[in-house]
Amino acid sequence: MLICLTASSQTNFSKTWIIAPRGYNIAFTPSLDHDTIYSIGDCFFVKGNHSNISDSNGNLLFSCDGMDLFDKDFQIMDNGDSLTPSKIYEAFFGYGKSPQASIILPMENKKYFVVTPTVSDIYYQNVWLNKPALNWNFDLLLYHVVDMNANNGLGKVVEKKKTLLQNTPMKKSQMTACRHANGKDWWLMKMAGDTNVVFTFLVKQDTIIRYPNQYIPFPFRGTNDIWGQMKFSKDGTKWATTYDAADDITYKHHGDVYVADFDRCTGILSTFQNFIPPPYIDTGNLGLEFSPNGQFLYVSKYNGIQQLDISAGTWYDVTGPDTNAFCGYTSLELSPDNKIYIGRFQGTCKQMSVINSPDIKFNCDFCPNCLRSKSNWGYLSTPPNMPNYELGASGQPCWPLSLSSPPKEGKDILEVYPNPASAIFYIKTAYKGNRELYNSIGQLLRSTKGNKIDVSDLSKGIYYIRCGNSVKKVMVE
Repeated sequence: MLICLTASSQTNFSKTWIIAPRGYNIAFTPSLDHDTIYSIGDCFFVKGNHSNISDSNGNLLFSCDGMDLFDKDFQIMDNGDSLTPSKIYEAFFGYGKSPQASIILPMENKKYFVVTPTVSDIYYQNVWLNKPALNWNFDLLLYHVVDMNANNGLGKVVEKKKTLLQNTPMKKSQMTACRHANGKDWWLMKMAGDTNVVFTFLVKQDTIIRYPNQYIPFPFRGTNDIWGQMKFSKDGTKWATTYDAADDITYKHHGDVYVADFDRCTGILSTFQNFIPPPYIDTGNLGLEFSPNGQFLYVSKYNGIQQLDISAGTWYDVTGPDTNAFCGYTSLELSPDNKIYIGRFQGTCKQMSVINSPDIKFNCDFCPNCLRSKSNWGYLSTPPNMPNYELGASGQPCWPLSLSSPPKEGKDILEVYPNPASAIFYIKTAYKGNRELYNSIGQLLRSTKGNKIDVSDLSKGIYYIRCGNSVKKVMVE
């Protein structure tokens, strides 16, 4: 199926979306057509767990349903089968429905990382089959490497089932990524399943580095986690997540929305806020998405859509249940034409609704069932899980990740003593701003207006103290 809409993309990696169980796709091109046409065939099955990516011209390159990788012709890619352990693969082949259960991250030289959360055979046998109350988490996070130079451009999986996390409860949903400020690497984030921990990874050109866990400073709301979404704003400065959480005993649902600022240089979340939507027909949150300008968040319930004005903390009801063949709202995705498309519950409807003007408060031009299928088999599910492929470098180099060695002392003379030290570094400088301490990979560890930094709790090693343009290499012993 085909939809043609105005696109302002640079790379065109997100120009084509797979949105339906049988491989239907929409393409964002200069003309406008809201009808969709069955075009591929019954060879691919998705219900929300999928991701895909296009080439630089906007043509579909390859796709993933969380369990297999498919080439542009919807044939299983060379070595692209069985991305998961055997038990879940055999039991749920191609039918996973958890949103954000796969993601594709492009690198240089036509190499791609594909990340897939899943469940180990042991956890599946001991936990899933026994079905303890609401404890159906994933416990395994894998990555795979695709080389699109192989097989005349059809691609090949050259690394497979590499472990990022194991024996670690995590949500089935809530996984996303944002470009590093250098415009090349990626920050990958995944939500834990039994705590408010956010697992953080730096995806570099040839490796993935796990960073320290980050913690959302609000009460944990329960382990029910089939639905939910984690998103970055279009410019990468804000992060948000929500999920359909339920208490383990009462099964009472909660609709918390967590929002934080994001540093694309360090990967650090900060200034957390917790927004609770007002009472509604149902309270569980199934998905969310930022407006293009980052001022608003849209949150989907099964029965409706709500808008949050982030700066004011004010909620607005965008719409209630559809009157025409209502099938439930699920995940949301900002498209290349700056509209938000809203997924359907389990792919049982032939229409998808659209928010045409998401940057406008309240009157955002919600268009019910505007994206329609013409095919008898054209049941729509959800948009693919995509980071903002068009986000480039921040324009300001990160320190010290962007440098092979620290910058030399600037006009503000900086003295640090003693060096090495085991407890406290004393600082002498005329600089009036904050004194900052970084580790060797560029994470900000301390920031103070004072003239001393306590390092007694830090591990031995090399660190950097920065005051404006002046930097000193120091050692904790």
